[in-house]
Amino acid sequence: MARAIFEGFSPGFYFVVAMTGIILVLAANTAFNGFPVLGSILANDGYAPRALGSRGDRLAYSNGIVFLAVMAIVLIQLFNAETTRLIQLYIVGVFVSFNLSQLGMIRHWTRHLRTEDDPAARRRMYQSRVINATGLVFTSVVLVIVLITKFLAGAWITILAMTVFFVLMKGIRSHYDHVADELAADDQDKVLPTRVHAIVLASKLHKPTLRALAYANPQPDRAAAQGPAAVHPRRDGDLGALPAAVLRAGPRARGVGADPVAARRRTTGPDPAQPLRRRSSGRSLMARRPARPTRERQIPKRQTRERQARGRSRVGERFTAVVGPVAHGGHFVVRLPGPPENPGESRVVFTRHALPGEEVVVEITEGTEGDRFWRGDAVQVLSASPDRVPPPCPYAGPGLCGGCDFQHVALPAQRELKASVIREQLVRLGGFSADDPLVSGLTVAPVPGDVDGLGWRTRVEFATTSDGRRGMRRHRSHDVIPVDRCLIAADDARDVTAADPSETVVETVDERSFALSATGFWQVHPGAAPTLVATVMELLEPRPGESAMDLYAGVGLFARFLAEAVGPTGSVLAVEADRQACEYAKENLAGLPATRVECGPVERVLGVLDSPPADLVVLDPPREGARRKVVEQIVSSAPRAVAYVACDPAALARDLKIFAEHGYRTTAVRAFDLFPMTHHVECVARLER
Repeated sequence: MARAIFEGFSPGFYFVVAMTGIILVLAANTAFNGFPVLGSILANDGYAPRALGSRGDRLAYSNGIVFLAVMAIVLIQLFNAETTRLIQLYIVGVFVSFNLSQLGMIRHWTRHLRTEDDPAARRRMYQSRVINATGLVFTSVVLVIVLITKFLAGAWITILAMTVFFVLMKGIRSHYDHVADELAADDQDKVLPTRVHAIVLASKLHKPTLRALAYANPQPDRAAAQGPAAVHPRRDGDLGALPAAVLRAGPRARGVGADPVAARRRTTGPDPAQPLRRRSSGRSLMARRPARPTRERQIPKRQTRERQARGRSRVGERFTAVVGPVAHGGHFVVRLPGPPENPGESRVVFTRHALPGEEVVVEITEGTEGDRFWRGDAVQVLSASPDRVPPPCPYAGPGLCGGCDFQHVALPAQRELKASVIREQLVRLGGFSADDPLVSGLTVAPVPGDVDGLGWRTRVEFATTSDGRRGMRRHRSHDVIPVDRCLIAADDARDVTAADPSETVVETVDERSFALSATGFWQVHPGAAPTLVATVMELLEPRPGESAMDLYAGVGLFARFLAEAVGPTGSVLAVEADRQACEYAKENLAGLPATRVECGPVERVLGVLDSPPADLVVLDPPREGARRKVVEQIVSSAPRAVAYVACDPAALARDLKIFAEHGYRTTAVRAFDLFPMTHHVECVARLER
């Protein structure tokens, strides 16, 4: 056609040829890249070999390319590379796909209409279903015409291939179902006597797994435990994240009889375990000890490996020293002179309840002669800093409650200490220059909602003493200090230790309501959520029609405001690992167009979705940060701007450095004092290409 049209004009002919070649190359590249994605989806659904389930598997990827290339070569040879004959195969496949996709969308809207109550949302769904039904009619007509007119011209090959693949995939699924039935664990298999208290993560919960666990049971010559173990399998997320088997032993033979306690993962059912205190980062597990039939409540203690001593213990020894700078974690650096044989080798002691420049008496609380550093407390102040104030709480101080780090510090000085920590982390871990205005000009701003740093915490988690009184734990200890009143807690603060996880509470931000579990994560400072939302929206400046992702979305706080900003022509994807939070997020985002909630760990969701393109990203990870894999997945989405909300400046600095490796600049860093009297601080950073 090009030769006939551009006869006598060679540039036009060669331009069409070049463009056609580029289109064909791109089409082939799309096919090769799409094959591992398709193989992964089919394998995870049980319709293809499990080896194809991981798209990161290089062998599966290369085998897919080889398979497609061989098939293409065979077809080209069989049809002598005649496009008029090869096109018949393409037409049939395309219109079969069109029909299946339209039919699938009709079923999708029909399912949603069964549960949707909002009239506006139902109207949109009816309209979409009509559009898809119309498309199905037209594509079906075309498909019938093509099959009748092109069947003998080559369309029969596509029909035959589809039939063969369908039968093959059904056979594979039938095989996997048969194997799963054989391996399925019966109820009697789930009673495993054991003395071991353990949480076991397993990819599948079936007989081989249970037999392996049973192998670890006490041997016959040892005292066996009494009572069944509790085995609770579940899938975490719509995308099929890692299931977990949680095993819990009953009371030991020598103990008093008690009801078995089932420790399980957080669920949306009536009896989930209490979640961990900080925000959800994926799979949160908490096991509780069995209750005993006495009035004394047993406090669960973390089972840690006994630390091997490196020489003589120095705990309890006291030294007089001058305090150095603040360190991350609520400590201050004290350097003690080295031993007489090597006085130039100083010893670092991370010391609490001190201030830079003070002369104090430090009592060692952790450390042996062979340790690289020790921990200590300033038990006596010989020369006080002008920033030192009397702690308002009688339980704050050396050897007392470990909840507050800075009650002995004036509020303005607390914020300057936190700013110093952020600056130091950005320079040391983030690769920033100390002279960078983002670093040198950084300050920590207060937020409304507290009174002189007190009365702000809306949720508390009390421990219980051996005689049943409520209290708080000592710093880095399981010992409980009786506490009548926590001064940083609000008068109406909820005690999450007594809360019912199935109970729903409602929080309000800028006249918008957010439902969540009574034990679910929400910022504890009343001014935190409004401040963070306002800051994120100011830094990102979302525009109508843009696409956005809210990663580690919780119950959809940022996603709600992003959806309103990008409008009906835009889109918002919210990703959260905790299933209960996902259900609340769907409720909180209901009625907003083009919003979607995916449940599963962020790295897994983005992997399955193949890092979908996005103009904006809100990244609000747990304390350990997003880490390299998630950062690189975000970079693959090529957003114009990222708002990073961080509760740990060290994790923030490390992740900002990874972003910088991929061409993203940090253009703003804001810090807020959302946790007065403690060393914790919240940061919001903006990254741009």
